Amino acid sequence: MFKEVLQIIPQLSSGDLANMEKALGSRFTKIAKSFGKGLLATLTGGGVAGLALGLVDKLLNPLKEVQEAIDKTLNRGSDLAVQAKQFNTTAGELAKLQAFGQAKGLEPEAVNHLIEKFQSAVSEAIADPTKQTSVRQFTGQKDTAQAFFDFIQGLQKLDKNKQIQVQQEVFGEKQILRMSEFLNADFEKLNSKFKGISTEAITQKVEKVDNLDELNKTLGAVRGLKDFNDKADAMNKQMIVLRNEQEKRQLEIQNKQLSSYQNLQNIEAASTEILNTVKEGILKLTDIVLKLTHFTENFKKLMNSSWLRRLGLGSKED
Repeated sequence: MFKEVLQIIPQLSSGDLANMEKALGSRFTKIAKSFGKGLLATLTGGGVAGLALGLVDKLLNPLKEVQEAIDKTLNRGSDLAVQAKQFNTTAGELAKLQAFGQAKGLEPEAVNHLIEKFQSAVSEAIADPTKQTSVRQFTGQKDTAQAFFDFIQGLQKLDKNKQIQVQQEVFGEKQILRMSEFLNADFEKLNSKFKGISTEAITQKVEKVDNLDELNKTLGAVRGLKDFNDKADAMNKQMIVLRNEQEKRQLEIQNKQLSSYQNLQNIEAASTEILNTVKEGILKLTDIVLKLTHFTENFKKLMNSSWLRRLGLGSKED
């Protein structure tokens, strides 16, 4: 029974195994060479072009980053200048107040939102002198940002229940999370972190940047208007006619593709099926090679075992 089960094994001699190993090795060597040639072609052809473009992009990136930094600074300076006028304060004071907010995880826009709510409450108090409000004492203060800062410092001295009532009255709701942290911050301790940063100096820098931003916008407007004039001079009726013809050709191509949609869909489906078949074939080939390699090693061990040679089935080599 044992010989019947293993009747295929004696057909694979050590020489057969060696030939099989040699053939497989030759095939994988060819595949490796083909892959290497393809990789080399990629690098010496389109690959080099791609690398060159990548190099140019990296060389230009620093310039792009500088331009982005310039735009960011111009926008920041312009925003501070406009917001400071809205709150009748200096840009330096507002910038520092926003910095306090950022230190507590609150973005400048959120700080501005709180100041706007406070400003509205003060305006209502001015409009109605008989109205009972928590911001009555700030109606005569011109600097809204400073008045807001004084208000939230006084708010901290109230008990929690009174704080909630005042917050709901002035801001329309109880402030939670980051806003609550900001309203209850230790500003004296927080201010000590900003030593050496003068609000007067910041105000001067904002004014400088705001002027540069105005110049930038003016030059951009002049450039845009001149460009419109230049393009208007260069354009003519023939350009429009030619462009129309081009658009018509593109539409004709689209319509042909639309009429052949089913064929294109079939081609796409067939391509996908072929690709999936190739992938499955590669996976199966890999599995077969691994199993064959494992089988070959085990078979060699089996053929070289002493007890199998005693049955007359083992390899005579060794």
